[in-house]
Amino acid sequence: MPMAVTAAAVTHHTTCALPRRRRRHAASTTGSGRRAPSRSGRLSTTSVSLPAVPPPPPDATLDRVLSDLEARPRLLTPSLLAALLSALPRHPSPRRRLARLRRLLPVALLRRHPDLALRLLHLHASLGLLAYAHHLFDHLLPSRVREGDASPWNCLVAGYARLGRHHDALALYLQMDEEGVPRDGATFACALEACAGAGSVALGQAVHRDAVRAGLASDVLVCDALVDMYLRCGDTRMARRVFDAMPVRDGVSWNILLAGSLRHGLRPHSMEICRRMLREGHKPDSAALSTMLSLISVHSDNDSKWGLEIHAWVIRHGLDTELSVSNALIEMYSEKNELDHALSVFESMPVRDRLSWNAIISVHRKDYRILMMYGGLQGSAR
Repeated sequence: MPMAVTAAAVTHHTTCALPRRRRRHAASTTGSGRRAPSRSGRLSTTSVSLPAVPPPPPDATLDRVLSDLEARPRLLTPSLLAALLSALPRHPSPRRRLARLRRLLPVALLRRHPDLALRLLHLHASLGLLAYAHHLFDHLLPSRVREGDASPWNCLVAGYARLGRHHDALALYLQMDEEGVPRDGATFACALEACAGAGSVALGQAVHRDAVRAGLASDVLVCDALVDMYLRCGDTRMARRVFDAMPVRDGVSWNILLAGSLRHGLRPHSMEICRRMLREGHKPDSAALSTMLSLISVHSDNDSKWGLEIHAWVIRHGLDTELSVSNALIEMYSEKNELDHALSVFESMPVRDRLSWNAIISVHRKDYRILMMYGGLQGSAR
């Protein structure tokens, strides 16, 4: 009797790909169906403690499901395919496993379920497999989906932009306009990413005008993409204008502006942005904090106080365990010749890398404790 493959076999790692039938042990029952008495004439009340069997690793479970499907392809159902598409990105080597799954896919199943074809397209595009993603778009998606839904177009535009094929991404964006496909905020964000990658502020301005005409100029996702595009193209003034006009800003918006200002070397402006972020309750990310700390000057008392404020904020928000932030704090205190503070940060670090050791050894190169630190470095390297 054939055994069915279930979607639970993919999502629940404690089950095997194919359920196995339990065997009856003849020694445990009598012919009448009652439990056989023990040798002492009494029923055994003690249960045997067996060692727990560890569940198979997730990738082994997925491979077993795929192997079962390769032996019996007809067991592939829409619900199982949906579970497989959800599980694949979370496993190691998703491209190799996706290639195995692709060989099992009946075209008729994808035609009957365009939602699954769309998910398959998204998965291929996110993994950089644009050739097959475009094949799905051209041949397996029904025309009503291609003409009325922006999501498959957005997948392709974003996929080409991530691969550095910015002009292909923008060509698809323009094709959407020609075919009358409605564009949403994600469409403009993906197109602006391609403009930033191409370094073309003129194309970015054209997409900006399209977003205004579509009534999405105040959308947070679009505004974030606009600020990032203008900063990456070197137009810091326009980036600030868009940012200041945003009706709502989130932490992502602030970090984009801060990172772009730091990238362009706008030190006083960056420090003011960081102060405003903290006042409004937004958190700088670890990369922005590290760069911010590295910009703090040795000779300015105001910068010295500002560095202590940032350090206090980092501790309050639990970011002192971030390796890049701790290294930047050591370097900041080293430049200000505050050796005890630098050593305190170093000793509180749960994890240290070569940069941590180099920074603390460099600042204490005239201190006798340098020999002890060097010994600790040698011991950790073994």
